[in-house]
Amino acid sequence: MTPETENISSADILYQDTDGGKISTDGKKWIAEADYEKNNAATEVQWWTADEYETWINEQKRELESLIGTGDGWYDGQGIFHEFTRESVDAMIDGYKETLENIKNGVLYSKDSEDGDTYSMIPSTDDVVSDISVDITKDNGKTVHIGNYSTVEELDNAISDAVKNGQLTQEEADSVRK
Repeated sequence: MTPETENISSADILYQDTDGGKISTDGKKWIAEADYEKNNAATEVQWWTADEYETWINEQKRELESLIGTGDGWYDGQGIFHEFTRESVDAMIDGYKETLENIKNGVLYSKDSEDGDTYSMIPSTDDVVSDISVDITKDNGKTVHIGNYSTVEELDNAISDAVKNGQLTQEEADSVRK
């Protein structure tokens, strides 16, 4: 009886492969997997089409280019703030173009869910990965992107680092935490 843990949004789901499968969110109270699934419907995943994603890239390119030199930026996985520059915007767009090519080659990428989660699925497998991020609009109207983490805990740590480094106020950070 070995519990496996999978991070979904902001809740850890524990699974025991006994008696048809049991689920717990706290490690204390366990319910049958079928009962859990009835009460916790899976999020409807919407997948990008190549045309939709290409349109989105063009929108992002315009938006990101408008941020160059404004002082806006994002935090990386080490809590370091990076301002938008021509080089960083070009690198982001190149990454988006790689994703577009993957979509054209059959890889599925989801649109952002309401929780900020994204999923990708390579054909012929059922592996789904999370990409957790958040865009925070500061009091002055500037947007800060913190993201591309595989767990909510990593995202929370990056938000805390942004507060410690003075890039966000505590109130701005609290506005995105549930």
